[in-house]
Amino acid sequence: MQQLFITMRNTFARAVIAERKYKGRKELGQPLLGNRHGNAAGSGAIVMWLLLASLLSVLFGFAMAASPHLQSRLLPAAGLALSFALLAWFLRGVSRSGAAAGALIALTVTDVGGTPIFAVLVVVFVLTWLATRLGRERKQRLGIAERPRGRNGAQVLANLWASAMAIVLSLVLPWSYAFRVAALAALAEAASDTVSSEIGEAFGKRAWLITTAREVPVGTDGGVSAVGIFAGLLAAAVIALMGMLVVSTSDAYIVALCGFAGMICDSFLGAWFERRGWMTNNVVNFSSTCLAALLGFVIARCCSGADSSSLFAR
Repeated sequence: MQQLFITMRNTFARAVIAERKYKGRKELGQPLLGNRHGNAAGSGAIVMWLLLASLLSVLFGFAMAASPHLQSRLLPAAGLALSFALLAWFLRGVSRSGAAAGALIALTVTDVGGTPIFAVLVVVFVLTWLATRLGRERKQRLGIAERPRGRNGAQVLANLWASAMAIVLSLVLPWSYAFRVAALAALAEAASDTVSSEIGEAFGKRAWLITTAREVPVGTDGGVSAVGIFAGLLAAAVIALMGMLVVSTSDAYIVALCGFAGMICDSFLGAWFERRGWMTNNVVNFSSTCLAALLGFVIARCCSGADSSSLFAR
């Protein structure tokens, strides 16, 4: 069974390298594997994202080896994950490497979290896919439209790795419930940030830099708009409502709050670091989802009736 994860990881690696060769970008000094503004892949960046994918695969393989229950539902989860990844690729929501990374993420969250968390993941994809396509002509005129081939593997990992890792940690460490809240918070942040950015770029008339309130062109890193903030808040609320399939109704507010807070953090990081070239969009997204997950975990531990069960406590 662990061979399946090795195969998926290697498929992701081959897709990443193929995309890089296809684009003819072989520079070694570039910072990350393609962000939404078109940064090319550097060799160090490819290694970084492959290490993150490998870490997730190894930890999940460890959890699965210790749990006959996970082993028994691996094949159905793999079927759902692969079908989801292929559909996302067919709809041009992701590239080849994005589909491979998405399949790994979907397999992990589905096998560990079950179909409820998979349903939340699907809603995240639907929200971001629709938001990306709204107002595309305007985004193209502004030069800020997402690439037609869809988000690549690095973008998928940057947005979804934190949620998948939290789901796996809910099995191998205590505080299982709090880790599930953390996973949902990371998904809420990913949906909130993407929807906020895409809707703001599509329909926002004016934007302001979040750190200084100075008016900036729509699409500027760290820029926010009223319509974008409202759309992001709504997206976080939708994921929180879907999250009630996984956590208690009384804790849904944690998911929405942390998702929205992560979106605001993303804007600050964009204004402070991305505009100066110190971070790429992928690093900003990765940092923001991790922060949302951490915040969700802490609040769940402090303010909810989170249990302390784990794979080894059962």
